[in-house]
Amino acid sequence: MIWWPREAATRPPVRPLPEGYALCTFRLGDAAEHLRLMHTAGFAEWGEKELAEAIEKSLPDGFLVIRHIQTDRIAASAIAQRVPLDGFIEGGELNWVAADPEHRGKGLGYAVCAAATRRFIESGRQWVCLRTDDFRLAAIKVYLGLGYVPYLFAPDMRARWRRVCASLGIDLEGTRSVLAPLTVEARESGTVQDAFSSPSSGKLLGHEGTLMEAAEEFYGGFARLGTLWVNGVSVALDTPVSEGAAIFIIPNLDGRTRRPVRTQLSAAMTA
Repeated sequence: MIWWPREAATRPPVRPLPEGYALCTFRLGDAAEHLRLMHTAGFAEWGEKELAEAIEKSLPDGFLVIRHIQTDRIAASAIAQRVPLDGFIEGGELNWVAADPEHRGKGLGYAVCAAATRRFIESGRQWVCLRTDDFRLAAIKVYLGLGYVPYLFAPDMRARWRRVCASLGIDLEGTRSVLAPLTVEARESGTVQDAFSSPSSGKLLGHEGTLMEAAEEFYGGFARLGTLWVNGVSVALDTPVSEGAAIFIIPNLDGRTRRPVRTQLSAAMTA
């Protein structure tokens, strides 16, 4: 999984289309042509059921296609979809990215993903992610170039990303990355900080000990934790919470490292 950092919303990605192509929204009459594209791109499982679900989940004007004007065929597609993030924050997922091999080398995959990402930003989505396979190196290179960053949400993610980055000629330790969010359940009424301070006042789900201890072990200190949310609303340490409330913590970028963040993708990210 790859994560779109919220601060990147101030510089949404843009990629002009080559001559002869147009960015459009999906029309119901495009179903057969879109099915051809998806099968050509390797999504053999794509059918009427998947299309109906994609339409239902897509943001308004979020089902995007790039059309080859001369033939009126769809050359690339991506969908900006609504998705709740662990039930706390309404987020988005960039999904079902496909490009026709006949139009390879024209930057259409980058362009349609950039347009879908801008749609997320315009809709006010707080967090955006996408899922992909380790072997889709060309697609991953596009996503990293757009500004998405590795999301290290499972124990094996760092090793997997290290292999992927090595194949792309990138140093994972020198790139920005995001660690998995944490959730603290308040065991008694008080403030957010109270829930973080002792096992009797707050339970860190999925970890032993307190959030303060986990912050030091996994993120290099409490100050690196980033944004706090309760029921989809941003909160501060002194915000009152009731017993049973779930506090969702989104770590800052590169939360594991204690040194300034370097990136080898800056040129691609600003292209």
